[in-house]
Amino acid sequence: MNLDEAIRALTELAEGGDPVAGEVRLHLDGPVARIQLHNPSARHAMTLSMMAQLGTAVQRLSSWPGAVVILHSEGGDVFCAGGHLGDVLGRIQSPGDARTMCLAMGTILASLASLSAMSIAWVHGLALGGGAELATSADFLFMAPGGRVHFVHLALGIVPGWGGTGRLHARVGGPVSLSILSEARPLNAKECVALGLAEGVEETLERVVQRFVEPRLQGGVDALRALKRQVQAHRTLPSTEALGQEADVFAEVWGGPAHRKALADRGLG
Repeated sequence: MNLDEAIRALTELAEGGDPVAGEVRLHLDGPVARIQLHNPSARHAMTLSMMAQLGTAVQRLSSWPGAVVILHSEGGDVFCAGGHLGDVLGRIQSPGDARTMCLAMGTILASLASLSAMSIAWVHGLALGGGAELATSADFLFMAPGGRVHFVHLALGIVPGWGGTGRLHARVGGPVSLSILSEARPLNAKECVALGLAEGVEETLERVVQRFVEPRLQGGVDALRALKRQVQAHRTLPSTEALGQEADVFAEVWGGPAHRKALADRGLG
């Protein structure tokens, strides 16, 4: 399933019946984009329509020339409560539909991870179930002091379905990921950092931008995007192909405006 097919599948699943509140908002501000989950009356749970909107946002960002994408929500004590049960249970009527939803969301989150822009999730409250899978889809995860990540799935008699198992395994390794998933308890911010699940704890999203994003933008948008592409190549391609792509990306930025300015600033131009 590709991204277009994922958006179409979720849109079709969302059709019929009464519309359910909630939206995914995309804000573009220079080199930084923000994807905001907005469904405060349902603890920012994702309806099928919101899932499709997230796919559309990622699709738009795939051709956006910026450098950093921030995923967050606003208000309350929950980052995302996963799938909106009232909406999802009412519209997913068969195992086939459930599989389609999982493949579609897994495709969207994999597409988010593969953007040329660096991605960051900021969890200010509880990331529950699918919300935990969503939070771990970004390149970097930051927690507010009261943030918690809860892979609750096993306690509900299910397992992750949006690619969360694979992403958790990639972050913390097999034994730790299996322990987290099978224990099915919430992890607080300090535990997430200690386990290698999160990069750090920051009081506000503005502090994440100030302390983590802005220093990285000093090297220039093109170079930061190129670096992400190099890392992505080594994640997904055989080593010989990845080395070739690394060289191609290096050649694209060599002698560019940011490179020339950096050399001039150091008296080397």
